[in-house]
Amino acid sequence: MAAILFLQAFVLLVFFTEYGIASDRGRLVQDLFQNYDKSNRPVKKESSVVNVTFGLHIVQIHGLDEVKQILSMTAWHTMQWHDEFLTWNPKEYGDVTEIRIHPNTLWKPDVRMYKAVYPDDVIHYSDILARSDGFMWWVPSYRQWSTCSTQLNSDTQKCTVVFGSWTFHGFAVDLYPAAPAADVSSMTLSHEWELVAADAERKVVIYDCCPDTPFHNVVYHLQLRKIKAAPVQGGAVHHSEL
Repeated sequence: MAAILFLQAFVLLVFFTEYGIASDRGRLVQDLFQNYDKSNRPVKKESSVVNVTFGLHIVQIHGLDEVKQILSMTAWHTMQWHDEFLTWNPKEYGDVTEIRIHPNTLWKPDVRMYKAVYPDDVIHYSDILARSDGFMWWVPSYRQWSTCSTQLNSDTQKCTVVFGSWTFHGFAVDLYPAAPAADVSSMTLSHEWELVAADAERKVVIYDCCPDTPFHNVVYHLQLRKIKAAPVQGGAVHHSEL
């Protein structure tokens, strides 16, 4: 009998603990988005700039069509920014310090690949991690196709992949690379191309139409080297090691 009472008490404790967290979290989300307008930049002063940190994590180089001049790859995009309207005091919401929000619910940077050949194939449109201090972190993943100025009959190729805000100039949204180069720590190695370098650069562009308005891009300079096949005994062919 004592064991049954203990089990009942334990179940009730777990239930009320979980219910309390869910209640605090639900109340927090309701309060945060009661008057939230996702069509406006997340700043309280119109003159303020939204600083966005952008990182490229290359998962796989699928191929480079040297004749059509198209580079195909799968990559994660990491974006970090601050939302001045999505801050809260965790003590008022059961010590909830972070929540996860569907990306269609709030403002997010409209960063696009500028030299895309085809529309992005969204692999995973992940939730956005929001912290109580207004820090936002988003990591969607895509299959993408970019133009690449190739040199025919060359074992090395250089592709420039450009990312930037599609609608905002630099006085509204500023863009910075998250690291000096793309992250390739999780990349699946290609049997055809070796990625030699993937340096990142922050570039400020001035267009003829708007000489006083900067547009900020993050540019990745990809250097690719063709992997040569080497013959082995028995007439079989293997690829030289990377």
